[in-house]
Amino acid sequence: MAGGQHAGRSLSHLSETVRLANACGALQDPDLAAARWHALLAVNGVATTAGRPAPPAVEMAFNAHRDAEHWR
Repeated sequence: MAGGQHAGRSLSHLSETVRLANACGALQDPDLAAARWHALLAVNGVATTAGRPAPPAVEMAFNAHRDAEHWR
């Protein structure tokens, strides 16, 4: 997000933003976006699948976060 606005957003909000961006084809490189998303989730203590995500990678990352939020 522009101007560091992502810092004030929750992971749930960012999850939805990434999911919607992927769904409408706005991501130029979905695998790179997924790798970055997985890294952000890991920094915040959310476990995701190991290795390079398989397409649709961003959807998988969103689901991992959603499931982790459910069990908190």
